Amino acid sequence: MLLKLLGGEHRRFNASALAAMNLEELARCDFILLDASNMTSIEVQEVIAWIRSATLAPLVVLMARELTHEAAALQAGADAVIAFSESLEVSVALCRATIRRSNRYGQRRL
Repeated sequence: MLLKLLGGEHRRFNASALAAMNLEELARCDFILLDASNMTSIEVQEVIAWIRSATLAPLVVLMARELTHEAAALQAGADAVIAFSESLEVSVALCRATIRRSNRYGQRRL
């Protein structure tokens, strides 16, 4: 639902598909929303490091509200963390703000 509200083209990958994804394809992404609901803190850090090896696109992580996991995701390179308990309206606003901050030169507006 969150991706639909953000608009634009989107694609979904599960963790195993993400691992097989070509880094060049990942580098073409304008925005990444990582659902880390079934990942450990270590797995989240590894996936974020792998994503960051290919792109600096805005990266928002969706996860349960656990401060240690949130801190680990941010330290690993996520731009923002959304807790599942956040309202949909707040989640959309946070994603749009993250995209806006990353596009300081005005190439794209949401």
